[in-house]
Amino acid sequence: MSVIRKLYEDIPQRYSPVLKDNRVALCECPICGHVTQHLDRGATAFIETADGNIAFKCFYCDNGGKKGGTFVALKELGLYDKYATANSGKADFDFDKGFSPMALTSVEEKYLKRLKPVEKGSEAYKYLESRGLERYASVMYDFRGNILYPCEYDGKIYGGQYRFLPQVGEKIVRFFKTDKYGSYYAIFRKKNIDISKPIYVFEGVEDCLSCGKENAIAIFGLTFEKALRWFGNSKLVFCFDNDAPGKDAMMKIYERYPDRFWFLAYDETFGEYKDFNDRLKSGYSFDDNNDYISSHIIKNPVKYYKKDGGNDD
Repeated sequence: MSVIRKLYEDIPQRYSPVLKDNRVALCECPICGHVTQHLDRGATAFIETADGNIAFKCFYCDNGGKKGGTFVALKELGLYDKYATANSGKADFDFDKGFSPMALTSVEEKYLKRLKPVEKGSEAYKYLESRGLERYASVMYDFRGNILYPCEYDGKIYGGQYRFLPQVGEKIVRFFKTDKYGSYYAIFRKKNIDISKPIYVFEGVEDCLSCGKENAIAIFGLTFEKALRWFGNSKLVFCFDNDAPGKDAMMKIYERYPDRFWFLAYDETFGEYKDFNDRLKSGYSFDDNNDYISSHIIKNPVKYYKKDGGNDD
C-alpha cells in the first residue's frame, strides 16, 4: 500500500479526504480550511514524491511546498507522530522548536547596533509612561528617540514595529527579514508563549502589553491564518478592538472556523474604550483588564457582533 493511501485512510473525515489516485490525496486544508476536489482550482493536496516521501501543498493559501509545510499540516491533522518520521526526510522547520531564522545582512547587523535600552527620562520612556506602559521599558528599545517594539528569537531581534516620536499617532510596521514560511517576525512576544495554554491574540502591541495576560501576542502585519502555523493546535482567544473593524474581523474568523476558537465579548461594562490601552490610561489596572478578559470569553460571538442581531449596533 502506498504511503499516500495509508495517509488518506488516516485523515479525519471532518477534513473530507478524497483519494485521487495512489499518489495524490485531497482534503480540506488543515491550516486555512479551504477545500476543493479539483487540482486545477486551488486544491489542498498530499502528494507522494519520487523518493517515497510526503509533500503537502495548499494552492489556495499557499501553505506547504516544503518539508516544513508538510510537517505543519500533519501536526494540524493529528498525524505528525505517525508520518513525520526519519524516513520522511529532514525538515528545515521544526514545529515544536519554532523556526530557523534567516541570517541578517551586514547592513541590518549595523542597524541593530544602534539600538539602545529605553532610559528613564528619555522621550521614549515618557511616551511609554503616557500609555501606562513604563513597566515594559526594560524590554523595549530606543532608536534615535523612537521606540522599537521588538520581535525576537533566541535572544536576537529579527524585526519589529516602530513608534515614531514625538508624533504620538504615527507608527509603522517594519521588518528586517521574512522567513521561508511567512511573516513570522510579525508575531510580538512569541518567545514568551506557552502553546499548551490559552493564547490571547491582539491587533496591536500596546493592547497586548495592556491586557494583563502574560500569554498574549500581537500579530501586526500578519494574517492570523499564517499565525496558525505556529499556534493552530492551541486555544486561541481573539481580543481584537472594541470597534466595528475589530468586531467584524472576529466575526469573519468565527464564520470561517466555527467553534474552533474563542473570542472576547465586549459589553456595556467595558465602556466606550476602543481597546485595553485606552482602558488602562483611564485608570483601570492591568489586573482589571486581566479580570475583564477572563470573565468575557465566549465560543460563539454571533449575538454580540453580528450586525443584524445581538448587542452590537
